[in-house]
Formats: sequence, C-alpha cells, structure tokens
Amino acid sequence: MRACWLKWVGRDWSISADYIWLNYSDANNTKAAGLKGIIDGEVWMSENHFLNDKSEFGVATEVMRELLKSKIGESDKCANVIKRLSDEAARLNSYGDVGEKVAFAADYVMSLCMDSDSALLWSEFTDFQGYSIEFNLGKLLESFPGYCCHGSVIYSRAEQSSLLEQVVIRDYFENDRWPELSDWESIERLEGENLESFVFMFGADIAIRNMFFKHECFSGEQEYRIVYSAIHDGGRCAPDEYESVNYRVRDELLIPFIKVEIDPADSIKSITAGPLNSNSLYLQGVRHLLRSKRIKVPVKKSVVPLRY
Repeated sequence: MRACWLKWVGRDWSISADYIWLNYSDANNTKAAGLKGIIDGEVWMSENHFLNDKSEFGVATEVMRELLKSKIGESDKCANVIKRLSDEAARLNSYGDVGEKVAFAADYVMSLCMDSDSALLWSEFTDFQGYSIEFNLGKLLESFPGYCCHGSVIYSRAEQSSLLEQVVIRDYFENDRWPELSDWESIERLEGENLESFVFMFGADIAIRNMFFKHECFSGEQEYRIVYSAIHDGGRCAPDEYESVNYRVRDELLIPFIKVEIDPADSIKSITAGPLNSNSLYLQGVRHLLRSKRIKVPVKKSVVPLRY
C-alpha cells in the first residue's frame, strides 16, 4: 500500500491515539444495514463531489487567493497567476471527457470523527440512532490497495493560511529546484515554462489541501478524513489496474462510490449504539452478528443524555 500521513509544517496531523470513529448511516437510512456491511468486511466511500457541502472542496483555493493578494497585491500579473492556479486546482478535481488523454479518475472520501460519542454527530447524521464504530486506524489503512491521504480536517482560516504560506516558503522559496523563486514578488515575474511548472506543482498542492480544509462553522464535527484516489479509465494505468465504480440511488440522485474490503476483526475496535437505541435488543443483535463472524469487540450504548 502507498499511503501518506499529511504532515503539515508546524503541526503533525497523524493522531497520537490509534483510534478514530465513524458515525455511520447508509443512503436509505437503514442504519443497521450500514453497520452490517462494515462488519461483513466492506466500506463504501462516496465521490467527493457528492458530499453534503458542495463548496467544501474549494476552501484551499479561496485561501490561496487571499494569501497571494495579501503578499503580492492586486496587480494584473498576480490576478493571472491566481486564475491559472484556480483553474488547475479545478481541473485536477474534474473527470475529463471521453477521448481526452487525461485519466478518468476521482477522489473518494471516508469521513470519520475524533469523538466516539458526539451529540452533534448523533443529531446531524443519525437522529440519535444508528451506530458509532471505533476503528484501528493503522489496520484500516492497510485495506487500501493504492494511494491515499489522511489527516485531521483544518477549520481555522488563520491556520489554513499559515499552513499554505509555509508550503510556499518551504517547497518553493527555500527549494534549490526553484531558483526563479525567492520571495512573493518573484511569483508574478514567472513566465513561460517556469510559470507552467509552478502552476502545475502548486495547483496540485492546493487541490490536495482542498480535501482537508473546511469552513470554520463545521469545526464541531472534529472530522478525520481519508481520501482515496482511484483511476477508472485512461491515464498511465494498465487496464487490469483500473478500479471499478458503483452507483447508489438516493432521492433520484446517482451517487458514485467505491467499495473497499476491510478485515473487520482487525479494523474494528468497538461499537456504540446511539442514544435512542434504548432497547437492549439493539446491542444484543450487534453482539450476535459479531459472534457469528468470530469478531470480539466491545459493544456499548451511548452515554449522551437525551433532552425532550
């Protein structure tokens, strides 16, 4: 497996504990069906365009615009660089058309939480029902056959800007491979192949961080995100390396997703039933399923108190 921790300058986003949680609800609101699918050894990851907030995968692009304007100014050359970078980040997040040389690729997202028993997430995603699954992160990541990025989502605008600024300084201004770049003003002096190379490289930096920057209003979610890049057609992959894509229907909407096989016995650490799952049969049914699969993990009920 080729996987990478997202280690931002000044802050390591690999978590100290080895556990993360998924408050899981499947497309048809049959929440137990989603839990059963994971215990059966399969996780579904939706394509990033089809998550709840359509604008969330453009936050790093917004931060880049603000950063360059503040460092360089409002010149026409700066505006051109910003437009080129914005277009490149958007291109990297598009599918391409049939017949183009670009690969038919997409990014698929697994959204998890650093809090195993979050009242906010129980309310937002499962109506206080459903289940929260605790994962062993290291074992879960071993399930991915190819390249994935993972890390804690960053919500603070100031921190996002600081991190992106450090990327420019570290990877471009202080990098011997970029002798043309020494300070912010040198960016707008780039021309020809040098400009093309910078747009290509920094555009990719922005596209990756678009996956992990979100608006601050969502900070209560404490999200930990796994992003898996899959190639379905074209590009440099051999045909036997292409990954299949599936589609589920929700409210007459076709949602692309991929299936990732996991080892539930190694990957699952515990399961928590939602606050409204008050009947003991909710826990007993999960324990029975786990026993049938020869999986030994704790099953407990949420301690979040309900208010009426």
